[in-house]
Amino acid sequence: MSDGVVLDASALLALPKDEPGAGEVAGVMAASRISAVNLAEVISHFIYTGMPASEVDAMLNPLPMTVIDADADLAATTPWGCRWWWRDRLTIPPLGSDQVVRGR
Repeated sequence: MSDGVVLDASALLALPKDEPGAGEVAGVMAASRISAVNLAEVISHFIYTGMPASEVDAMLNPLPMTVIDADADLAATTPWGCRWWWRDRLTIPPLGSDQVVRGR
């Protein structure tokens, strides 16, 4: 993947939870992007399960992914979700848990 991938929350969650596909996510992490909205979903998941915020930060902050800001313009152009808009705009493939488990 020359330009990387766009991760959704489920793909990023697979990594620390060692779920199926975690290895593939790890393999593309350095060239990946994730929207701030999807990252917030991941953070919320771990906070909701009782992980202290400092541990969530320590787990996620070192990951070498680019976080894409979400704003009103992005939301207005993405009626079916950021993932598909970014795929079309950046010409890079999205990576969600459905693709990871199937092996694309």
